[in-house]
Amino acid sequence: MKIGAAIILALAVAEAQTQEVDPNAFTVVSRDQIPGEYLTVGMDINVRGENGVERTARIREIREETVLLDLNNRLAGKTLIYEVKVLGVESPGK
Repeated sequence: MKIGAAIILALAVAEAQTQEVDPNAFTVVSRDQIPGEYLTVGMDINVRGENGVERTARIREIREETVLLDLNNRLAGKTLIYEVKVLGVESPGK
């Protein structure tokens, strides 16, 4: 590729070595466990598991009395798309 050349790369889950969506990584919690200002579908929140480890969960569904949380990595099951442009070329050893 020459300076100024651009390419778009699309990597499927297997090629990108990302994870598939794990259907067991969803959990339901009581709606009153999540502060009202965070009750938005798609919102990322920090949760602490029974083992004390903190992780990010995404609110997938808000029900009358419960909330469905997705504990999968944000990129799980997604095709990754990279736009790459050559800005410059340097000699080895620089």
